[in-house]
Amino acid sequence: MHPNPKEVLHICYGSGNSVKALTRHDPERIDVVELSPHVEEASDYFWTNERVIHDPRVNLIVEDGRNFLLGTDRMYDVISLEPPNIYTAGVVNLYSQEFYEA
Repeated sequence: MHPNPKEVLHICYGSGNSVKALTRHDPERIDVVELSPHVEEASDYFWTNERVIHDPRVNLIVEDGRNFLLGTDRMYDVISLEPPNIYTAGVVNLYSQEFYEA
C-alpha cells in the first residue's frame, strides 16, 4: 500500500515467508523484531523463505515487538506484523488498541 517503502519494520519472524515477501518491494532496510532468539538458526529449514535472514537488508532484533516500538525513535514507512494467535501466551499485547496506536 506504500508506493516506495524504504524503511520497513516486521514484528514476529515466524518462518520468514512474510519477510521474504517484503523484500519484493525493494526496501533499503527491514528491521525484524522477534522474541525468540532461535528463529535465526531455524530459518534456513524453511526453504520457502529463500534464506531471507541472510539478506543484507534484513536486521534481526531479538526483543519483544511491543517494547521495541515503545523504545525506538526510528520511523518506518511500513510496519507489518504476523503474531501468533491471540490465545498464545505472551502475545496479547500485540492485539491491543494501545499497540496499534503506538
